This record gives sequence, structure tokens and C-alpha cells, in this order.
Amino acid sequence: MTAAPARDTGQHDTTAPAATGLLGTGLVWWLGGAAVAVTVLLLAAGFGGALSGSRLTGLADAGAVTTIALPVLRLVGDVVAAVTVGCTVFATFLLPGLDRTVGPAAYRLLRLAGLVAGVWALTAAGLLVVTTSDLLGRPLSTTTPRAVLSVAFSVSQGQALVWQVVLATTVAVLARVSLTRTGAAFAAVIGLLGVVPPALTGHASGAGGHQLAVSSLVIHVVAAAVWAGGVVALLLVRPRRLLVNVAPAFSRLALVCFVAVAASGVVNAAVRLGSLGALVGSRYGLLVLGKAAAIAAVGAVGLLHRRWSLRRLDADRPGAFLQLAGGEIVLLAATFGLAAALSRTPTPVPTNPDEYDPITGLLGFPMPPPVTASRLLGLALPE
Repeated sequence: MTAAPARDTGQHDTTAPAATGLLGTGLVWWLGGAAVAVTVLLLAAGFGGALSGSRLTGLADAGAVTTIALPVLRLVGDVVAAVTVGCTVFATFLLPGLDRTVGPAAYRLLRLAGLVAGVWALTAAGLLVVTTSDLLGRPLSTTTPRAVLSVAFSVSQGQALVWQVVLATTVAVLARVSLTRTGAAFAAVIGLLGVVPPALTGHASGAGGHQLAVSSLVIHVVAAAVWAGGVVALLLVRPRRLLVNVAPAFSRLALVCFVAVAASGVVNAAVRLGSLGALVGSRYGLLVLGKAAAIAAVGAVGLLHRRWSLRRLDADRPGAFLQLAGGEIVLLAATFGLAAALSRTPTPVPTNPDEYDPITGLLGFPMPPPVTASRLLGLALPE
């Protein structure tokens, strides 16, 4: 188990509600982030065509409620998943503990993670119902429990959401009952696993070269959850004096996550766009550029942290650090809004081509050439 960077020997009230830390951080940043995320989502989804419903003659349309609810629930699910991951990772690996048990600060974050993970499980369950409505082309009012169960156990998107419900519920229970660092570690690992299932379905799994698309997307969502959730957890740390040790440690972790998010995003976009021209010649490509700009802006804020605000924090002047971190929350919210919109935007490379190749559909790439010794040794498939 990774040791905490410093030991907290102070006495704190472990029964204090975690919500007080949330409000005390600066309510304007949290409300601003929520407003930015929803606004960016609706604008980007409208621009990309995700809010236009079914455009194919003869296919049933689930209706406006389902069309809007899908990206909104996806956004909420992504955000609460990231907060859950960030709080559990902080509590386990970054905050000081008391021998084998978590410290008071970690205890508060774990309890908050338990509440947020419960919201995550409910959101995934709601997303399962809305996904059923979308797949069957039925309004929510006519979507039956039997139909939801059928999608949950026979369709890949439904199975992924069922796994999310199970894993998020497990994290909620572990985070609420765990007092040891080992229990917190299990909650963190299961939370990280919980963000993976949706990456195994949808655009990535249906595209040619899907093994590369899926692998890059898994790296992308896991790194993004640790990064964004970690920023939220950082702002919720109490007492503030712990930030002197915790913030530099998280800054190093955030740098690794930034590199992973950027690199995996480039690879994933290349698979889905198909050509460089599609980057500026399609609405999906323009949204990708917008998301890349948002990620670059968050990375620039991280650079400011390393070169400026961390020094002020070390000099017992945390105001600049907290304000900059609050701005980072707003930028991350915009990024999550763009990501949710992209998940519902048609890609330039069709996931269901007119001429279907069963080999490509099964393997994710065309049939390799005849086997020879040189090809066995030198024919590479990047992943």
C-alpha cells in the first residue's frame, strides 16, 4: 500500500458532514461548473445533431424527452463517476492516514464518495431505461420493465450499464463502511473499473480497428476520471493545511493523467475521423477540436499551478491556488459537456458501413494476408 506523504496528527471531527466542505470551497465555482457543463452539452449536442432524433424514414423515434435525457444523463453519470473516483483515490493514496486506518480528512472524502457513488448507480439505472427507449424507438411512457430487462441482459449497451450499476453500488457500500486504507483501496479500484464498461460499447466498439479505439478510450476515460475527480477532491480537502503536502503530489499525478488523456484522445479521434480532412470538414471533427482546446486550456492551468500557485500555497497563501483550481473546475465541466455531446454525435467513419465485412466486424480489422514466417515476425497491428 502506498504510504501517505505526511502524517496528520491533529484532532478533527470525523462526523462533520462532507457537504460543509463543498459549500465552503466557493459555491459559485460549483454552480458555475454545472451551468457551463449543461450549456456546453446542449449547444454541442444541437450542433452535432444529437438532439434531432431519428432522421431515417420508417424508423420509430423515441421522442424529445429520450433524445435530450440521453446526453444529459450521460453527462451526470460521467461527472459523478469522476468525483467518486477522485475522492476514493485521494482518500487511499494521497491523504495522510493513521497506521492502517484512514485519517479524518480521508474519512470525510470516503463518506462523500459513498453518497456520490449512490447517485452514480441511480444515474446508470436511469440511463438504462432511457437507452432502452432509444434502442426500441418507444417513448419513455411506453417503455416496459420487461423491455428494460431484455436490453439489460441481451444488448451490449444494456449489459455495460448493468455492470456500472453493480460496481457503483459496491463502491457506495465500501466507501460508507470502510475505515481501513485497504477498504478504501478496494473502493478506488472498483470505482476505476466502473468507468470502463461504457467504453467497451458504442462508437469505439463498432468502428473498424475497434481494438485500438476501445483500448485508447479505456485509457482516456480512466485518466480523465482520476484527473477531473482529483481536482474536485482537492478542493474538498479539509483542513486546508493538508494542501501543502497533497497539492504537489496530485500535481504530479495530474500531469501523468493529462499526457494519457491527450495521447489517447488523439489516437481515438484518428480512428473515428478516418482522415485529417474530416477534422475540419465534419461537425464531429469540429467538436473534437473544441474538446482538444478545452483539454489544452486545463493543461495550461495545471502549468500555472506548478509554476505559480503551488509556490504561493507553500508560502501559506492558498487564495491564488484555490481560485485557479475553481477556474479549472469550470474548464473541466466544459470538457465533460463536450465529451457527452460527442458520445451521441455521428462519426465520419460509419460504425455500420453499407458493405459489411464479417471478418472486420468480428476481429476489428480486415483478414490478414497469407501467413508466412516474415509476416508472423514483422506484421504489426498497433494497439
